[in-house]
Amino acid sequence: MERRFGKIRKAGIVFLCAGVVVAAGVPVSTVHAQEAAAGQKMAVTRAASGKTARTLTPKKQYLVPKMTCTLKLSGVKAAKVKWSSSSKKVATVSKKGKVKALRYGRATIWAKYKGKTYKAQIIVVSKKKATDIFAKEVGKAIKKQYPNDLDRLLVASDFVVSSFSYGNYYTAEDLFVHGKGTCAAGAKMVEKIVKSMGYPAKTRFAAKDKKSRYPSNVIFASQHYNVQVNVKGKTYYIDGTPGSGAVYLSTSKKPLFCMVMGYVTMDEIHK
Repeated sequence: MERRFGKIRKAGIVFLCAGVVVAAGVPVSTVHAQEAAAGQKMAVTRAASGKTARTLTPKKQYLVPKMTCTLKLSGVKAAKVKWSSSSKKVATVSKKGKVKALRYGRATIWAKYKGKTYKAQIIVVSKKKATDIFAKEVGKAIKKQYPNDLDRLLVASDFVVSSFSYGNYYTAEDLFVHGKGTCAAGAKMVEKIVKSMGYPAKTRFAAKDKKSRYPSNVIFASQHYNVQVNVKGKTYYIDGTPGSGAVYLSTSKKPLFCMVMGYVTMDEIHK
């Protein structure tokens, strides 16, 4: 399985981390999602950068068995590169740079082009470890870009809502591997990201909460879950339903912020 992650809805300075794009600032049309690459070392790029040295990306990637990703040598078509793996029992690589993880372990992928050799490290680990690394890298990028606590919560929520699609998977680990999951899976991923930024958080059953606590155009299904976060002694609630297009920030009494791509109900998402 191979996935591309979407971007946060505004772009400017772009953080490429764990194969995802987390961006903020003025709109930029040249921001694209990268291949899923859990654990990739974060790199910062500006929209209008000059010429750079040829690089192989990602240089380091965590995968789980059967998961794939595509390596890219900047400025070169994959078919013109000679690819090889140091351990075909751990990970293989195709003529187009597509890597497939087979079993736990480490493998170095070599890319040879015009007499020069570039390398990337592939580390195949458990779903839990890969997901934890992924969440920490996303949290690290958000925390560095956004100094405001509440902005960080909203971006974490928006990232999960817009990067994954809805599907019948219920854990953060399965959401990461399959790219889709339920509101519970999304909430658990948001929880991991928020916790990595240092905020106490927990996934909770929210279907029976008072409607006045949330935006009027967001309607919960009978089994809805969201995330409770504590920031400097105050409690807030955010969502993580994949593919819903709904991002909100609420207190226990009222909504503070809501961004919805059209009129979306959680019941419609759960169908």
